[in-house]
Amino acid sequence: MDRFLLLFIPDKYKPDHEYVRHVPNRWIHAFTLTQVVCIVILAVVKETQASIVFPIAVGHMFNYSMCLVISVLPLFSTMW
Repeated sequence: MDRFLLLFIPDKYKPDHEYVRHVPNRWIHAFTLTQVVCIVILAVVKETQASIVFPIAVGHMFNYSMCLVISVLPLFSTMW
């Protein structure tokens, strides 16, 4: 909630938190807006018929992402 309120507060009046001092405002706002969009998408999916299949789809996406990381990670280790 604090980051959401930072969208509407001028830089001059922002609180003195660690993440506000060290992270540029555009990154804080981009991350906050991404989270808001994800929450809206989850709320929409919850109210539709897709809510029955949603947990299974999330599980498959997790498995797919792990397979992708395992297959791509060795490529990055050879670059260093």
